[in-house]
Amino acid sequence: MSGDRTSGSDGPGAETPDGTEPTDPAEASKDGSDGPATHGRDGPSATGPEEARAAAGGPDAAASDSSRRAERTVAAARTAANELAAWDPDDAAALVRSVGERLADGETISRLARSAANETGRGHPGTKAEKVATEIDAARRSVRDAPTAGVVDRDGAAGTVTVAGPLGVVGAAVPATHPVVVPAVLSLYGLAARNAVVLAPSPSAVETCDAVVETVSRALADAGAPTDAVSMLPAPPSKPETDALFERADFVVAAGSETTVAAGQRCGTPN
Repeated sequence: MSGDRTSGSDGPGAETPDGTEPTDPAEASKDGSDGPATHGRDGPSATGPEEARAAAGGPDAAASDSSRRAERTVAAARTAANELAAWDPDDAAALVRSVGERLADGETISRLARSAANETGRGHPGTKAEKVATEIDAARRSVRDAPTAGVVDRDGAAGTVTVAGPLGVVGAAVPATHPVVVPAVLSLYGLAARNAVVLAPSPSAVETCDAVVETVSRALADAGAPTDAVSMLPAPPSKPETDALFERADFVVAAGSETTVAAGQRCGTPN
């Protein structure tokens, strides 16, 4: 996640024509309480002053409120990203190993696979767990020796030099087809490059995405890293809020519906 600000539909979580889950990235996990996670959420029935104003003011007020909520989430993520950018790459690598170990825990994988199957109505928990384990292992191997800082390539013929470094805040849509793999793998990739990640889940995958974020946040806290380095837009999610995230992020990963992908492409150069 270093280079030009980009969006597109070929990233982790894109739906395949036959409905199967892609083999490139992975589904993840959570540890913690057995009840539904509420990390970064107000709860499905919570109504605060801003929500009340939005309801009274109609669509324009609701869109404005969504923009403010996204702005606050991105601001917190940017603070975390700035802190991570100052980390030594070796320390960031150790952080990613710690987060990866937490996500790869067998009980965590089983719990998140059950959550994904139950919440989305897609797939079998056992099959999902196997795929999650495989993909998390692949992602951990992928980032283990990947260069994330300094000069990583020189092309004498073209006269170009490629330099790796953090981008800042990565905004990512999480489709219902992959509510574990996308947040888990993007967390590993984002943290490896010392970026912060903000996730915008599908309305039918909020609880599972939230559980993954909670798992990662606990690992971040245990490692002394900023917990806002991986976060989720406040629930309930909305299209205006996702659009607002894409507009404010430094890099966009858009997967899911055509509308979501189009919104991501408008925010940068499609990959």
